[in-house]
Amino acid sequence: MRRTSTLLLIALLGTACQPSDDTGTTASGTSETETGHDGDNSITEAEPEPEPEPEPEPTTTTGDPTGSGTADDTESPTTDGATDTSDDGFCGDGVVQEGEGCDDGVFDPNGPCLPGCNANVCGDGHVYTGVEDCDAGQQNGAYGGSCSETCTGTGIPSCGDGILQEEYEACEEGQTNGDGLLCNECQFDDFRYIFLSSVKVNGAMETNLSVPDSATGIYRADAICNVLAYAAELPGTYYAWLSDNNNHDESDAADRIKAAGSSAVYVMPGVGKVADNWDDLLSNGPSEPIVWTEKSDEVMPVPASVWTNTSPQGLSLGENACNNWTSTQGSGWAAATVENLNWTTQGLDLCDELLHLYCIQGQD
Repeated sequence: MRRTSTLLLIALLGTACQPSDDTGTTASGTSETETGHDGDNSITEAEPEPEPEPEPEPTTTTGDPTGSGTADDTESPTTDGATDTSDDGFCGDGVVQEGEGCDDGVFDPNGPCLPGCNANVCGDGHVYTGVEDCDAGQQNGAYGGSCSETCTGTGIPSCGDGILQEEYEACEEGQTNGDGLLCNECQFDDFRYIFLSSVKVNGAMETNLSVPDSATGIYRADAICNVLAYAAELPGTYYAWLSDNNNHDESDAADRIKAAGSSAVYVMPGVGKVADNWDDLLSNGPSEPIVWTEKSDEVMPVPASVWTNTSPQGLSLGENACNNWTSTQGSGWAAATVENLNWTTQGLDLCDELLHLYCIQGQD
């Protein structure tokens, strides 16, 4: 009896010592996860669990305060001493990027690199010190400007440079034209024409030209001068160097011409200067005989006779004037085509004779 109790105790203790796990292993040693027995009563064991992969090393992101930027091991300096880790670069980083004309990190309006990474070139309006003398931008090379097309102080097109700029100049200083006018400040001197009429008239100012019948005396003479000038395509309005004795406001030739104080040079068409200005003409007379017509033809032989009744100062002489230039009867005062003050006074001619007229362009 004692022996039986002992054996039963041993059996219970053996059962208590069997290992137990979560897979449901029974006291008999058989697991619920086993696949079963094969022909040799062997048991298939479960596969081992895979080991976990190592966690990645943390990365540091800069240049993005939100932390959403990408990592970059290369740091770039910025203009204020900070760094820029972006791959694109920036104006001022000292590296010329695509779209930049320059980048030296130093911006100077008078240096090689302008603000905004723009290269300082001729024509941008910024003077590159030591390289350019000047830079007027779009005005470089302008006539009479301050800077040439190559940003130098020389070679600027202007009056007196010896090159005729036809858009702005009539001539270059020192030249003369066909009328003997001197080029002054790249324009020929202001001038007025004076010519000898190509037709002759009697003392009544009669001619075969188409002149209004209502015009008589000195006014008919003025009309003749204008008909001739118009036909020769000369500019302006013309008056005969002819005076009457009617003592009205326009009896004197000078009063009709109205050139007092004029600085215009007097020239014969196609020939040249005969007086520097109105005062010179009145004080000294023409420098050469006025024998060229409105057609630029020379009248031969010389001297030729001209109706005048006018003093060197443009006033009526008060001499015989063919009944104030309305009659072919009597006599009228005439002159000869010579230089100096004798050009307007000489003596009397019969009114039925045919003589020339002096025609002078007036002030417009």
